[in-house]
Amino acid sequence: MTASASLDQAWGYPLFEALYRRRSRRFGLGFEMQEGPFRYKSAHAPVPLTQLEEALLVGAGAGFTGLAFWDLPTPAPYPRLSGRTFPTTQAGGHTALFLTNDEGFYVVEDKVAASKLREVETREERSKLLDVYRAQRRTLKPGRLDIPRRVPPMSGHDLWDSNRPGCTLFLPVCDVSASLISLIGQFVDPALRRYASASGGMNIVDDRHGFRPAGTERWLKNGFLNAEQVLPLSILERQACYYVFSEPAAICQNMFLATESLGLGGWKHCGFLSLEILEMHLMWVMQVHHIDTDYYNRFFGSGAYGPTHAAHMATWHR
Repeated sequence: MTASASLDQAWGYPLFEALYRRRSRRFGLGFEMQEGPFRYKSAHAPVPLTQLEEALLVGAGAGFTGLAFWDLPTPAPYPRLSGRTFPTTQAGGHTALFLTNDEGFYVVEDKVAASKLREVETREERSKLLDVYRAQRRTLKPGRLDIPRRVPPMSGHDLWDSNRPGCTLFLPVCDVSASLISLIGQFVDPALRRYASASGGMNIVDDRHGFRPAGTERWLKNGFLNAEQVLPLSILERQACYYVFSEPAAICQNMFLATESLGLGGWKHCGFLSLEILEMHLMWVMQVHHIDTDYYNRFFGSGAYGPTHAAHMATWHR
């Protein structure tokens, strides 16, 4: 099957089929489960994802979709950045997408300017996902990212199968600090016309240290901030987390649904990765690999995977 025909098949997969067929399929080609009732060693070598497969997963999870509406009373003064496939409180989002495979460790840059309302409208434009992926993917280091195979940073039940040869591991990393700075600006500066009233911005106090002003004494004295409008810093920090933590969850869920249309396996998992991997906030990761259908046939029957999984190699790797 040609790349164009494969794209058409993936693009036409029904949404509700993807939602109700979605399963964690953790056993990939080349994997081995050494304990428990489903002990098994794959008879096949690992098969890495192709660039096209990765591009479609990135396009589903964190793709650039076109001009955002910003249909608000006070539209945000953002540059002409593209809307995304995941919901976000600012153009481009607060989340950077990293990924690693057998060949390297990469980041997908956020430098796509929207050219129209809907970037992919026609059948011919679907190849944009591969073009954007190749243009925006930047190599950070050769070889697979080395994540210590212990607890922490991994969870114990993921030690046997996470970040294995042949898989691609997608790591959406939140910038909580940027979200917090943005919120502070909106609450303290009336000119932003968000939350601060004309009588002065909110008085953010450090409620963990006696409700003292959080370094804002100067602006309280000159009246830029309203001393009577008190906002505890802990609430603001929590709100910043609420805003950004939904992004990686949505990115991983989008990719998860895309595995059904592509006929790939994988699962969304977490651990204590922010303790040792990268230094912004890393909560969820999405691993994608080629499933070993022999394993699922032996233990669960052919109904454990769908027609796209059964036909995947013939569809995508001929």
